[in-house]
Amino acid sequence: MSGMFASLKRSMEKAGYQLGITEEPEPTLLDTVRAEFSEATTMSYTTRFYGFCACFSLGILMSMMSSLFWGNPTKFGVTYTIGNLISICSMMFLFGPKAQIEGMTKSYRVIATLLYVLCMVATLVSALYLRDPLLTLICIVAQSAALTWYCLSYIPYARSIVARCFGSMVNDS
Repeated sequence: MSGMFASLKRSMEKAGYQLGITEEPEPTLLDTVRAEFSEATTMSYTTRFYGFCACFSLGILMSMMSSLFWGNPTKFGVTYTIGNLISICSMMFLFGPKAQIEGMTKSYRVIATLLYVLCMVATLVSALYLRDPLLTLICIVAQSAALTWYCLSYIPYARSIVARCFGSMVNDS
């Protein structure tokens, strides 16, 4: 009930400002900063698309360039992981950071997201901290599989189809 009265009060205040009955209060410093920040961070659809294309292309390029370091699992793992991270972050240009994070944490996608993030962290830890080439390669393979599973979560019924295909392959052999 109090929400309705607050809304009514705001509407009456706005009407008073527009009719010239009451004076509109001066904006506070916080209001000014918020307005300027909102204006500075608002992008047109064209700018968003260009940002997405640039970021996604850079991510793909880094992931492909990681193959130059095939003989060095540490450099390969770091470059590949950073490329994947940049590619995933490119979607924030299209949808915005809040919507992207909400999409990644939906109930039917949260496990795939967590698995993918854990595989990226494991790849970086094994490459940079442990410096174990075999473990790094295992983490890269796991990261690629987790990325595939995560991407399939955006296609309706794709994960169940893939799971059935692999299940039938295992059962046939």
